[in-house]
Amino acid sequence: GPGGLKDLAPLQKRAGELMGRWFENPQPTRLGNGVRSIVALVGSAGVGKTTAAARMAAHFSETGARVLLVAADTDRIGGLEQIRAYAGILGVPIEVVYTADEMGDLIRERRDVDLILIDTGGVGPLDQARLLQLEALLKEAAPNEVHLTLAATADLQQMHDVVAAFERLGVN
Repeated sequence: GPGGLKDLAPLQKRAGELMGRWFENPQPTRLGNGVRSIVALVGSAGVGKTTAAARMAAHFSETGARVLLVAADTDRIGGLEQIRAYAGILGVPIEVVYTADEMGDLIRERRDVDLILIDTGGVGPLDQARLLQLEALLKEAAPNEVHLTLAATADLQQMHDVVAAFERLGVN
């Protein structure tokens, strides 16, 4: 427009319209009716999976839901401390799993919660061995939802590579 970048509102609106054509409308995570939901967050390292899990935990615990955070990001330095700090602030229980077998045991044991949020470790799109480990972990968790977390600052090709690599995990 005549105001150039000084008038961002029309530009933001147009960008939202264009991006809205590229993506399906997301379905909200729903809880209730005595059915436990399991949500896993996956993606590359440093894209915000832990923060997203904490935000979801905060949102659902405010509604009165019984939320459990599961830390499966055991390799990142400071990763466990970060999610434990979030859990402490939110007053939400946390469990740590190191293997797919431990994940399966935890899922079978923790039927006392409404929502299990799984924070997984970062995996690069070319790391086939780690993708296989993550696939085994998710198989044991049997999540209703698998959220792929992407860095907003990544270029389009990087995003395509990540989406293609994680497709096999049932990302929805």
